Amino acid sequence: MKSRIKLLILILIGFSACSDTGSPENILPIYGHKELDSDGDTIYHVVEDFSFTNQDGITITKKDTKGEIYIADYFFTHCPTMCPAMTGQMKRVQNALPEVTILTHTCDPKNDSVGQLKSYVEKRGINTENWHFLTGEKADLYDHGYYSYMMSTSEDVLAPGGFLHSPYFALVDRSHRIRGMYDGTNTEEVNQLIDDAKKLLKSYNNGNN
Repeated sequence: MKSRIKLLILILIGFSACSDTGSPENILPIYGHKELDSDGDTIYHVVEDFSFTNQDGITITKKDTKGEIYIADYFFTHCPTMCPAMTGQMKRVQNALPEVTILTHTCDPKNDSVGQLKSYVEKRGINTENWHFLTGEKADLYDHGYYSYMMSTSEDVLAPGGFLHSPYFALVDRSHRIRGMYDGTNTEEVNQLIDDAKKLLKSYNNGNN
């Protein structure tokens, strides 16, 4: 079922990818739409501008992730189903990749205030040195998930906890391009995320900018 959902999301969004070897630009697929400019150069999908507030009341924007590799996902603090598993898997990611930033967005900003997010991370002993739990206007959060990370989020009274959201982790490179999508409830896929992020880091550390 999860694989079918993932396939449907990618089809609906209009997924495309390019792969090659060597530089950071080609070591992993590049997700999303692409087009050619007037010179024949490829223009890839990139994360849009954003401005959200983290668990410490600090504004986090796209500029704050400039030159960084980061991972993005969506959750909500009272989620009774997959969110606890996703948080547990993301802890594994953080332990394996301390140099990578994590942006976790709420899909329930009405209840997930700055104070609620702070309480959530404190109760779970989460290290927030490089992990931001973000809130903001609902429309901005939902649009950003859809248009930047290809993740769908919606309210649904029939869903557990009242929300439907993507279970995926998006790997974003230093140029704000999506380089991988991984099921955050699946240990094997999260292992692949860790491996792929290390490939990107190694390539950048070798001077391939």
